Amino acid sequence: MEAYRRVFSDALGSDGGARTWKWTTAIGAWLLCASWTTTAHAAPFDLTWSAPEGCPSRPEMIAATRARLGVSDAEVEEAPDLFVRGAVVAEPGGFLVSFRVEDAAGVDVGERELRVQQRDCRAIEEPAALVLATMISVVRPPDGAPATPPASSAQLDTRDAPGSRAPVTAPGSRPPPPSRSPPRRPSSAPSAPPPSSRPALDALAVASIGALPGAGLGVGLRTSFAVRERLVLGLETAFEAGASVRAGRGEVGFQLLSASLLAGVRVLPDAALELVPVVALRAGVLRTAPSGFQVVKAEAHPMAFAGLGTLLRASLAPRLHAEVMPQAELVLVRDVFQATEGRTTYRLHQPSYVGARLTIGIGYEFP
Repeated sequence: MEAYRRVFSDALGSDGGARTWKWTTAIGAWLLCASWTTTAHAAPFDLTWSAPEGCPSRPEMIAATRARLGVSDAEVEEAPDLFVRGAVVAEPGGFLVSFRVEDAAGVDVGERELRVQQRDCRAIEEPAALVLATMISVVRPPDGAPATPPASSAQLDTRDAPGSRAPVTAPGSRPPPPSRSPPRRPSSAPSAPPPSSRPALDALAVASIGALPGAGLGVGLRTSFAVRERLVLGLETAFEAGASVRAGRGEVGFQLLSASLLAGVRVLPDAALELVPVVALRAGVLRTAPSGFQVVKAEAHPMAFAGLGTLLRASLAPRLHAEVMPQAELVLVRDVFQATEGRTTYRLHQPSYVGARLTIGIGYEFP
């Protein structure tokens, strides 16, 4: 009963308005749960659970739901009659929890969504377990209750509850499934967690050809984040150094400092290896570092690039990933670099029309 009072108190806004459930929703759910004065012999159920890192696990959700049903693990000996698919998706300011319940014949008997406005995903355990216990009890009422519960207990008024799409209804109120639909049993293997939308910071190793004499090598930093899960935006800065070019009695080194804007779309957001085609615009300054001349004069020229690439990202650990991004670039600004010694002018370097670039990095996703 104390757990129901805590959920009831949270639903009425004791946390300063974080949850926006209506009074009718909270009172109806509390009265339904408080009315179970004896053990509710609800049907055994199986839960398929998908949730981000840091959320309650599948065993924890099952234990919390059984506790609200008044059923201990030792009492559950029968094969499951109900199969539940539960999923948690992170949203700005909280989490969206959804449940879909099917019976052993594969008939859909109810679904529910609720939003929990908390930063810690652990906070979803009590309200989510309460909602799931309510759904199971509506489908399989306690001993002595009618097979089809009245509308006041089988259908809570949640029209204004955040995230609710359709009320849970008793099996008798739904039309029978078409005879051509074969029975199906939901898979017990959980689906992959939804893609993260948290900002990430990556440390990069950079290699390129075309912009600098020989091959350019350097380091960089990239920050990226997802917009509406599929659109990825990023900002990258890099420093590269190329080969030195001999000119008369001296030589000239080349260095490139650049910044890039990236935009891409997740093609396989649920796969273990994330695939993101990327468009990049890069601008920078290519400067010379002469040595060995009587008169030392450094030059700096602007550079501009447009590129297409593919970002491949794989998870290494919670909030830690590795990534690689090959890229082809079109050089938009390509000045000629020269050096003069006495009356002799040496042509040092001119960037190619087309170049290539590769970045390899390790990144961290912020909470």
